[in-house]
Amino acid sequence: MIAGIRQTPFSVNWLVHRLARQQIDSTVRACAAGWILDVGCGERPYDDILAQVSNARVGLEVDRQRYGANAPDVWGSGAFLPFANESFDTVVSFQVLEHLAQPHHVVH
Repeated sequence: MIAGIRQTPFSVNWLVHRLARQQIDSTVRACAAGWILDVGCGERPYDDILAQVSNARVGLEVDRQRYGANAPDVWGSGAFLPFANESFDTVVSFQVLEHLAQPHHVVH
């Protein structure tokens, strides 16, 4: 499910979303744990996957559009995190870097 919408084989990019979700699921299970920060969480389409391996999840978002029940916890930029160092065990960011003019400022 992407952002609360049930995907079917007739949905646009269904296969792309399905394969991406499978890869995210296997990678999260292998690499993520503990307190997780989701940078650029949007409407949290992968929160159910993160919940399986985390003690707690915090969603960070810069875009202040209207969000429903899955609203971000914190507003801010991935380049200037509003948290103390070592506040999280794992940091994830899905479908964000391709939107940034200078992604190296976020991944440093």
